[in-house]
Amino acid sequence: MTLRVKLRSRAGTLGELTTAIGRAGGDIGAIDIAQASRDFVIRDITVNAASSTHGEEIIKAVRNIDGVEVINISDRTFLMHLGGKIEVVPKMP
Repeated sequence: MTLRVKLRSRAGTLGELTTAIGRAGGDIGAIDIAQASRDFVIRDITVNAASSTHGEEIIKAVRNIDGVEVINISDRTFLMHLGGKIEVVPKMP
C-alpha cells in the first residue's frame, strides 16, 4: 500500500513514523516527497503488509503519531487494475 501522509516540520517526525511502521511489522519500500513547505512535508510511503488486516494495523499505528496526518491510502494491486487488466489484441492487422 502507499500512504500519503502530511508530517509537521519538526525534527524526528519522519523517524517516529518509520519506527511505528516497523514496530507494526510493515516493510517500507520507498519514501518520496510529494510536497514540501516551511510548516509541513507531504510524503508518499510505500509499505508492504502481509494482509489487509495487517495493513489496517499499520495504518492505525501511523494515525496514533502526533504531528502525522494520513491524507490518503492506496492499494497497489487495486491501482494496477484501474482502467482494466484484460486486453483484446487481434492476431492479424
